[in-house]
Amino acid sequence: MLSVILLLLVPAAIVVGLVAVVSLRALQMKRLAADGIAATATVADKLVQGRTGSGGGRIHRIRYEYVGPDGVTHTHRSVVDVSEWNAVQIGDAYPIYYSASKPSISAPARLVELSRGALARRGR
Repeated sequence: MLSVILLLLVPAAIVVGLVAVVSLRALQMKRLAADGIAATATVADKLVQGRTGSGGGRIHRIRYEYVGPDGVTHTHRSVVDVSEWNAVQIGDAYPIYYSASKPSISAPARLVELSRGALARRGR
């Protein structure tokens, strides 16, 4: 009986966790679209996760750093496509937006601009 309950609860907990993360990021992107300030970050690291070879899904991320108006250095990791990952090097300038109301929230400029366009089309 306990094993059946666990078999049901564990996947449910994972789904709830994923929904929470996606919802949080959606709210952050909406905030950035509303009050984001353009800034230049520095690429601090390039990361690849996943398997290699055919059928292996590899996730490319960059980690960037920027100093907010509060003087605090903030760090963020973002998933990027392989062409963008190949185009940037550690130490490169990287265009971002950070939230005026909460400088620790940031995203690559291209994502914020896409979000702004989508929200404008929806009239929000």
